Amino acid sequence: MAELVGQSTEAMRVAVESVVGLQVWWLWVWVCMGLVAVSLVLAHVVADLAWGGEGGFLLPWVWLP
Repeated sequence: MAELVGQSTEAMRVAVESVVGLQVWWLWVWVCMGLVAVSLVLAHVVADLAWGGEGGFLLPWVWLP
């Protein structure tokens, strides 16, 4: 009986570690996607400013009255 309880406890520990590991993995995925999105937006704004624009093509609400 004690062995069964030990196996059950071990199985529960492994399951919890798997879920926590999956959550951490998804957190890293979202962080990386966010960084890529921000860098793409900044690259477009910098390119627009470099070619004489005012950055308004990507951020039009900035120039609204």
